Formats: sequence, structure tokens, C-alpha cells
Amino acid sequence: MVAIGVIGFTVLILIYFVLKTQSLQKEMNQYKHSLKASDGQARSTLNNLNFISKELQRVYAGRLNSAKKHGLINDENFAMSSNIIENFSYVIMRCSEHNETVEEAVKKSLERSTIDIQEINHFIAAQPQEIKLPWCKNQLGGYVLACQHISRGQAPKKAQPQTEENS
Repeated sequence: MVAIGVIGFTVLILIYFVLKTQSLQKEMNQYKHSLKASDGQARSTLNNLNFISKELQRVYAGRLNSAKKHGLINDENFAMSSNIIENFSYVIMRCSEHNETVEEAVKKSLERSTIDIQEINHFIAAQPQEIKLPWCKNQLGGYVLACQHISRGQAPKKAQPQTEENS
């Protein structure tokens, strides 16, 4: 009688574990499906971001070239500005895919260039507040805003300080 009870109890435990295993397997398949769907959405979003950043880079480069043609920017500033704009899409994608800061992404983009990060920093320091402030935030939104202003190729007019002669 005790043996039959032990065998019955063992069979019940076996049935419990089989059912538990099946429910865990079903749950795992749901997670796999959810992961595949999320991965597809993430990949699609990155592809769209890549397309948009390349289009913005093309627009910014066109604006910068137009400013150069109209004499609104000198050769030195044009070289630095065009280097920043040429790497716009690369920096955006590095920040998005690898969670890098803008400074880290810019440093990576400059590895294949003759310009170093110190030169970029000096160039940015000489720019008006509309470029300096967003750039210094070291965030993607600030970087995009700074590049937008850089691509215009013309520093905004600053108010003249009043002196006794101007009064």
C-alpha cells in the first residue's frame, strides 16, 4: 500500500514537471517571437535614421557649398565646417547604434582625417553662441542643431556694444 502511494505521488510529480516544462516552453517561444519583432523594428528604425541622417548631411553640405560660393565663409572655416558636415551621418549612427557621446563619435570620425579633436574644439570655441551652446551639451540633439547652424556658413550678427561715439 505504501509502495502504491509512493508510485502515485511520483507519477503526480512527474506530470506536474511535464506540464510546467510545456508551459515554460510556450512562454519561451512567445519571448522569442517578441524579440524577433522588436529586433526587426529596431533594425528598421536604424535604417530610417541612417537614411534621414544622410539626407540631412547632403542638405547641410549643399548649404555650406552655397555659402562658400557666395563668399560668406572663408577657406579655413569652410575646411573645418565641411569636415564636421562630412561626418554628420557617421556621428549620428555611432551615437545611436553604440550609445556613444557626440565627442566620442566625433573622435572616431576624425581617425580617418587629418584634423584632430583639438582643432575642432578651437573652431567651435570661435563660433557664436548658437553653435557653441548646443555643441557643448555633447548630446545628439545639440549636435544636430550645431551642424544646422554651421551649415549656414554665416555667423549671426551680434549687437554692437554701445560706446560714447555710438550714442
